[in-house]
Order: sequence, then structure tokens, then C-alpha cells
Amino acid sequence: MSNNVKYVNIILDEANIDYVCFGHGKKYLIIIPGVGDGLKSVRGLANYYAHKYKAFSKNYKVYIISRRRDIPASFTIKDMALDIANLLMNLNIEQTSIIGISQGGMIAQELAITYPELVTNLVLIVTAPKLNDTMENTLNTWLKMLEHKDYKGLLKDTAIKSFAGKNANKYIKVFELSNKIINKKNYLHYEVLLKACLKFNRLKDLKDIKARTLIIGAKLDQVLGYEGSIILNKNIQNSKLVLFDEYSHGVYDQVTNFNDQIKDFLEGEKNEWEY
Repeated sequence: MSNNVKYVNIILDEANIDYVCFGHGKKYLIIIPGVGDGLKSVRGLANYYAHKYKAFSKNYKVYIISRRRDIPASFTIKDMALDIANLLMNLNIEQTSIIGISQGGMIAQELAITYPELVTNLVLIVTAPKLNDTMENTLNTWLKMLEHKDYKGLLKDTAIKSFAGKNANKYIKVFELSNKIINKKNYLHYEVLLKACLKFNRLKDLKDIKARTLIIGAKLDQVLGYEGSIILNKNIQNSKLVLFDEYSHGVYDQVTNFNDQIKDFLEGEKNEWEY
């Protein structure tokens, strides 16, 4: 607990939100997970996340924020961003760096567009500003699996599409086993989150993002594709792009020193990645 690790549940208006916080820094860093958060929130995983993101704990007060517990069927990316904005207001956080992963990157785009004064640095990992063919095909396949309650098949397909290259089989086995610990109610939340991705489109507003931005994509990404990363880079003025050749959607779990390189970007230091 040396990193001041805390799990917090808070109710703001109608939103019942779980988050984890840790770290000693005076600056703030918000991390927004992908749609997998709908299956398993940060609740019960405080120490896991503090270890996973320990690279940031010295310089930042880190918050990892889940979607609200009871997700309405019509919930949108904009609604998810509003929940986070309200939480940050409650925490008196006026400026912060934000890391968004997959759907979390869509929420991060929404925050950077709607609240430009809030976001100082932005890291968008394996995400996109709008629907593309890869995303549409993959997410609709998963929605059909949910319709038929093929939860084991869904997790296996997610893992196969998410991991490539070194140690891919290890991650695939973990995903297959996770079906045993997921509450079946959470698959309903997952369905809502997938549908929200299909409706997201902020392409024309990317010009309004003022934050210094790092975009990370993977050329073998079978979930959202990598074209979205290129589009983000072309349309966000102050942005850098890193594309990995040998990884898929789960690149952030597989690349060595991934978070250390992001920390260097946030701190304005040189890192190993070529932009």
C-alpha cells in the first residue's frame, strides 16, 4: 500500500461509479479502460492496477475510472464522458493528462473536444474517431454471440483478435478461463458498450483537440483496425503517431516498457519510440 492505493465507490446524481486511485505526484493522470470494463470493473482490482501502472505513481496521482454500475440501454460515448467530467469536477481536478484505451480512447476524445481546458496531454491507444469496416465486422460478430449467449465463444474470439506476436497464446488462455468469473449480468453492460462504439463519430471535431497527443496503433489490430490511428494523427494538430507492426489490439499488454514510454511522452522526455 506504499503507493496510497485506494478503491472508491461514489454516487453522483444517478451515476454509481467505481474508481481506483494511487500515486504520490502533484499532477493528475486519468486512465479510461476499454469495453472490457463492462465485464469486470476496477472493483476488487485496486492493487492489480496500481502494479500495472506503477510507472506513473511517482509523478502522478492516478485515477482509473470504470463506467457507471447500472448502464442504461441507450448509453452513449458522450454520456460516459459526462460521467467522468462530473467525477473530476467532484474531485476538484481542473487539469489532467488522460490515457484512453480502445473505447476509453473514444471517451478521451470526447473529453478533449468538449472540455479542452481540462486535458493537457492525451494518449489514445488502439482507438478510432469513427466506425470503420474492421470495427463494424468485429463488434457485430460479438453482438451476435451475445444474442446467442455464446459467452465462452465471445471471450475466445476477443482474445484471438486481440493478441498476436510474442506470448499471444498465454493471453488467449487467460481470456478463455475468465468466463468462469464474469457475472452474466455484466454481458448486458458489455452489449451496450459495444453498440455505443458503433454509433461514435467525432471525426469532424478532432480539429478542436488542443492537447498534446500521442496516438498508438497496431497494424495487426483485428478489433478496431489501425486506420483510425492514422486518421487521428492527420486530424489532431499537435499529435505524434506510433504504429506497431507485429501486434494486435492488445499491444498495450504485450510491448515491453509500454507504460514507461508513455510516461516519457507525458513528461516531455525522449523515449525509445520513433514518432
